[in-house]
Amino acid sequence: MLINFLNADFSSFESAYNTFFYAYGFELIKEYTPYIYSKTDECITDVEFMKMLEDIYNTSLDDLLEWQDNFKKCVDFVYNLNGNEELKEHSIYSKFVAYTIKHNEFYTYSQDVEVILENYINIHNYHHNESIENLIKGINEKNPKLELHDVYTSTKLRSICFTILDQLVRQDNLPIKTCQICGRYFIPTFRQNEIALNCCRSGRLS
Repeated sequence: MLINFLNADFSSFESAYNTFFYAYGFELIKEYTPYIYSKTDECITDVEFMKMLEDIYNTSLDDLLEWQDNFKKCVDFVYNLNGNEELKEHSIYSKFVAYTIKHNEFYTYSQDVEVILENYINIHNYHHNESIENLIKGINEKNPKLELHDVYTSTKLRSICFTILDQLVRQDNLPIKTCQICGRYFIPTFRQNEIALNCCRSGRLS
């Protein structure tokens, strides 16, 4: 979702719909909705419904462009996509945290997120019959079924994208690159230490 947001073309309603909102809907920017809309209303035709969505797009366009620009600036800095070699030796995560602290227009995106902390009861219910030795082995081998996974929820597009980026920067094997030909953002599917091929040549965005 974050990659698609970075690559979305918000220059027109049609391009915004075809490059982003067709997949995620307009619910994530419903705070800008000038009226309550619902396709389930039998009195609304397809044409009328699309006109409602276009109104939402027009109302939120300035904010969409601002959010996208801010996320691009952060990603470019954190993943050294802006030619900045001076801080390249520092970790992706530390640069992300420092950037978030430094830029007041970006840290606000971390708000409006509810974190539901998982506890051990679910793991206990499914695995309490296993031997202690198997449990220790599974934990050492980082079995995802034996790990706690907190749940992040939000109804705001900018907050969801921030949370995704916050999780990505914690993963050393999930770098964000830009295509050498078209400039689009993508996550390579090969080893991190290889030179990034472009997303056009691979035929898809990852």
